Amino acid sequence: AGCYETDDSGITRMGRQVIQEMNRVGMVIDMSHSADRSTIEAADLSTRPIAITHANPHFWMPALRNKRDDVIRAVTQNGGMFGF
Repeated sequence: AGCYETDDSGITRMGRQVIQEMNRVGMVIDMSHSADRSTIEAADLSTRPIAITHANPHFWMPALRNKRDDVIRAVTQNGGMFGF
């Protein structure tokens, strides 16, 4: 789900397939515009590190696109990167 959706339903069945295929071909999964639950699930589902290439920490500015600590932690603990 995108960061501006009312309901963050997480990664869909199709999304799981897309993550698998992106992992297979070596594409980087960028969750910069995704909602919190979806980003955490992508980090857990991916067999490769994922990225948030352009966002800010939520504690700096509580905007919908900015990432909360638990989201940043989920991405970076799985080897991913957070760029801001």
